[in-house]
Amino acid sequence: MNTFDALKHTLPRTRGEAIDDAWLPEESNQASQPLEELPAATGILPLTELILKNPPLLERLIRFVPQQATLIPQLMLISFLGFLLYGVTMGGIIGVSGWTPHLNAPRLVLDSNVPLIEFHESHTAWAAWRDGTAPSLIVAYAIGLIAATGICLPSLYFYGLLSGIKLTMRDVVIHSLKSKAGTAIALLGILPIYFIVCLGAVIFHWPKAVIVVVQWIGFALPFFAGQWGVVSLYRGFSGLADTLPAHLNMDDRYRRSCFLERLVLAWSVCYSVISPIMVFTIWQRMQ
Repeated sequence: MNTFDALKHTLPRTRGEAIDDAWLPEESNQASQPLEELPAATGILPLTELILKNPPLLERLIRFVPQQATLIPQLMLISFLGFLLYGVTMGGIIGVSGWTPHLNAPRLVLDSNVPLIEFHESHTAWAAWRDGTAPSLIVAYAIGLIAATGICLPSLYFYGLLSGIKLTMRDVVIHSLKSKAGTAIALLGILPIYFIVCLGAVIFHWPKAVIVVVQWIGFALPFFAGQWGVVSLYRGFSGLADTLPAHLNMDDRYRRSCFLERLVLAWSVCYSVISPIMVFTIWQRMQ
């Protein structure tokens, strides 16, 4: 029995979901090890494979308590590297586009009726890097999106307690990081298509109005990709309904499960509002 087979047969299932075994490796030099001694899906690449190919198995893995301490930093690293790479790419696109965004403080926008983001013409590709626009954007994406999750974690924990599921703060953290890692991977999947569009805009000297729209799309892409993470979080927390007390009858279990799902949806809306505010605030202050 190989590593993933051991995980598959030992970890608790979530709501009876079927596991897709087609992608699992046929051989492993760790097959004879007990499950408790195996590394947590052995690093970044196997975890990325689980996120892309076998989410049900990942749901079972993150609920296996002995592995959580190892999985948390790995999921955090996947999220950070994904957002960092996207920020670097956006910084390069801003530099070569010829138009550098300048962010105005929200109070100035309200008082003086100026746009939230103004685009100034730049004559060199390094202008956005010299004035701090590109580096601050990289930091805003790499830190802001993860920090927004941290701000929302306590509310997600209390939502779980309100619904009556068995939950610890570590469970909340690992479920949130799993959804964040999914968002980062989805973003990197979209990135090549977006980069080709931006490259065409630069090569064919599209007008300023079009380039501005393309840049706005790039700023918003992390939040569109975040919907995959929201679905992953919703799926994971819905699966926690199997930890409801056994003495509850079917009607009570159904009502509490529905209540939990609505709370997670409400949390997702709050997070979707806080994330762009966090990114914009860090970018504007650093710029």
